[in-house]
Amino acid sequence: MSDSLEVVYRVLMLRAWLAGLVGMPAQLCYFSIFYLGLKTAFSFDVSQLLLLIFSLWLYGAYAVLINDLFDRDLDVQVGKATISRGHGLNPAYIGALLLLIISANAVSVALLQGSVIFNALWILTYVLGTIYSVPPFRLKARGFLGLLCDSIIEKPLPILIVFAFFGYYGFEILLFPIFAEMFDSVFKHQARDYPVDVKTKTRTFAVVLGNDLSDKVVNKAIHPLNIMLVLVVFLVVLFQIPQVRTVTSVVLAALLIVFIAILAREKKRIFQAETFGSNKNNPPYVVFFNAGFQTLLILILGVALTVENPAYLFPLLLFMLSLPPYFRAYVERLRITVG
Repeated sequence: MSDSLEVVYRVLMLRAWLAGLVGMPAQLCYFSIFYLGLKTAFSFDVSQLLLLIFSLWLYGAYAVLINDLFDRDLDVQVGKATISRGHGLNPAYIGALLLLIISANAVSVALLQGSVIFNALWILTYVLGTIYSVPPFRLKARGFLGLLCDSIIEKPLPILIVFAFFGYYGFEILLFPIFAEMFDSVFKHQARDYPVDVKTKTRTFAVVLGNDLSDKVVNKAIHPLNIMLVLVVFLVVLFQIPQVRTVTSVVLAALLIVFIAILAREKKRIFQAETFGSNKNNPPYVVFFNAGFQTLLILILGVALTVENPAYLFPLLLFMLSLPPYFRAYVERLRITVG
């Protein structure tokens, strides 16, 4: 393989591309798009919708790629120096890719001709996404500031961008970003990565709190909040989106009935994260309700919206293409629990 082809191959193998396309932030943005499409009945051209999704994908790729670039030395220490994280590529090439991403996203945002709020949110997103990873700021290693920054840039800000795109500022503009963060909390990942961060001397907020306290925060606070907000979001959809009221009611009732049946059989085991071999993993009850939201509720909204407005067919197909990795993971974890 020639040197140029080798560089192209390594660029295509970067995990940033996939993370920006199928990562959890993308999933939660699809949810917001489908919900607001039904809620507002605003009509957009297919090109506008795809351009919005393209810009969100670019940002997701940017956030992962710039973090991987400035974590290269740490990756070597913990055995993560893989091609997918950019190792084997000259840092200058990655820097050029980051500039290309910023430029492409700027063009996309300009073509969307959004409001002042829409444009301001994009600027804020890129500024915070950069200073989170880049020295001398590197908020990632600054305890609570890093947690706060990451908790804003991963999911809440992209969701707020979707709201600004639709020009809708109802109560959901507060609920959905909070729900998104609790659904896949940054602190949960920090607690999981505690041994690695201690080894690399990365001062995350979980490292500041310590291993035991971090686990307690996740298991006693974040997991219950996660489930409570999943149920709240189901109820919001049920009462706010009449087009899917019946099917949402049936799905929610079915989830609760199945959960009660599993609880009667498994009892306390369903609340124990150790079921999957580590107290850093989501316990079965969290997996169950998260799977219900991600593989059923989002799909219900997307299908109903596409029936009303075929312009949303492509966003729906992109969402469905992003589901298989999550679906396999959910099925395997629940199989372990009830098997």
